[in-house]
Amino acid sequence: MAGKRTWWGRRYRVVIYGLLAAAVLVPAFFTVPLRMNVAASTRGVFDFIDDLPAKRAAAINAREAALAAARAAVPPDTAAVARIEQHLARLRMHTNGVILVDFNFSPDVAAELEPMSEAIVRHAFERGASVLGTSYSLGSPLAKAILERAAQDTRGRYAVKRNQRDFVFMGYRPGNVIIQMGQDIAGAFGTDYGGTPLKDIPFMHGVKNYDDIDYVIELTGFVNLPEYWISVVNNKYGRQMGLGVTAVSAGDFFPYVQSRQITGLLAGLRGAAEYETALGQPSMAVKMMVTQLFVHLLAIALIAAGNIEFIARRFHGA
Repeated sequence: MAGKRTWWGRRYRVVIYGLLAAAVLVPAFFTVPLRMNVAASTRGVFDFIDDLPAKRAAAINAREAALAAARAAVPPDTAAVARIEQHLARLRMHTNGVILVDFNFSPDVAAELEPMSEAIVRHAFERGASVLGTSYSLGSPLAKAILERAAQDTRGRYAVKRNQRDFVFMGYRPGNVIIQMGQDIAGAFGTDYGGTPLKDIPFMHGVKNYDDIDYVIELTGFVNLPEYWISVVNNKYGRQMGLGVTAVSAGDFFPYVQSRQITGLLAGLRGAAEYETALGQPSMAVKMMVTQLFVHLLAIALIAAGNIEFIARRFHGA
């Protein structure tokens, strides 16, 4: 006849699942401070966006100097003067810079990429930069929701942002739009996500192609797309880029940071939490990292307890 089971023997499953539920739910309802060191790869994206207004001012100054040189040429280069004047007019429409955010992910990887997307958009808005958004077909509603949430829920850090004035979301278009945007963004997309012709949106009068964009950030769960973006945006058109990818694929892209083809890399949920920490706005990603920490610590404790119990029983001849 089997021996009488102890209280623990009868209820250990309930206790374990109860502890697991607490580990998951406590960080969701209570603020648990978590000290995080911001990696250099994350800092590379953060610092570039933080400096967008200064970089746009420098770009305007450089074009003004080029314009003065073109006017002073003998004979004057009228074609160059007209081209530079048009570019200057576009640059002056967005004095704090323009960032292109490609939300190239679907809901299955949103747990990692949505928090970093929102943190980046919030940072751009806080710095007064204008945001131009594109997306993967299945992820368009999610991307639109991220932009609108960051625009409306300002957390007291900036004024409420308006669609078609402070940001434009173009959604998804089939075809090789990455290359087409190097010539004419409005021609590549035609309309924004809501169907308004881009040529009728004042925001777009200051953004013709990559020459008018200060920074491109590609956020994706697809392992083959970042390399294509880098080859076009950085290698072909000479624009600065950053990447945000899932943790499992991040190792493939660190060489691009080392070669300076991208300014930085956000690696999964950890990268998102680091970005929130650098921004001084711990939010969704930090809460999820705390949850992971609690669950991992619980798993280690249960493994240790199980081994201690096993050894104790062997020692006592149980």
